[in-house]
Amino acid sequence: MIVALGADLAPEATPGFVEGGYEFYSLPGATRLYPVLDIFTSGTILLSIFGKPYKCPPAPYEAAFQLHDFYRDKGIRDKINIKMLIPAPVPLPVAPGAAEEVKKRFAERDIELLTKHKVTALDPAAKQAMISEQNPMAYDLFIGVPIHRPPQVIRDSVLGKGGWVRVNKNNLATDFENVYAIGDVTHIPVGELAVPKAGAFAEDGAKVVVADIVYKITGVDRRSIFEANGTCYLEFGDGNVAEISASYLGEEVPKVSLVQPSVKSREGKQSFENDRLNRWFRRVQG
Repeated sequence: MIVALGADLAPEATPGFVEGGYEFYSLPGATRLYPVLDIFTSGTILLSIFGKPYKCPPAPYEAAFQLHDFYRDKGIRDKINIKMLIPAPVPLPVAPGAAEEVKKRFAERDIELLTKHKVTALDPAAKQAMISEQNPMAYDLFIGVPIHRPPQVIRDSVLGKGGWVRVNKNNLATDFENVYAIGDVTHIPVGELAVPKAGAFAEDGAKVVVADIVYKITGVDRRSIFEANGTCYLEFGDGNVAEISASYLGEEVPKVSLVQPSVKSREGKQSFENDRLNRWFRRVQG
């Protein structure tokens, strides 16, 4: 058995967020947010990551760049203050090169990055965000990345024991015979960090698990050790895309490389997307 149940969003885990904020990590959330963005004409937008882990580490930063482009193209960017609040001391601690590029391009676009700012609750009536060890911060529009939790069935099971599934980092086997887990439902430590919750690493894990199962059934040994290898793409706005390649377990320390953002790199992203759409859904995105 392969457990690949992903991670669930828990917007209710942050008091006041359901009543006073918006999210884009689900289709209903994004559908609810867009018309609000479209009619927003002035004021302060707070964009917050509530905590880790969360799916697709670059996504919140991409959202900030897209907000900048969206309101610039509307001709009202000068009337809108965009602030990004993150609990970590740096953006994307798993990818230092990308973190520096994000900080530089935020500064160029007048997007204020506030590190070590963990939002703990919202006061929707006062339109204020409560921040751990900081003064409350006013907002006109609040967008958050909800707390992520293992699915309830995992939390209630002996697999999760109330949390994420722990696995053998070499072959992603659990403590139970012939039971594996891959993707966002797992927690795989990497020093003080962990393998990010991103599709690329789930895909890499699936290959390792399949080879292990084939070996058990046929005796054909094409097994490999899970190295958490993967490539993802980070949108920097204006059509510029950066390619981030990583190997979190393949060497003594995680290795992450960044191809500088460019319009040309978008071709790689589109090819990546089309390949998976074709393989998974038998269709190609135009």
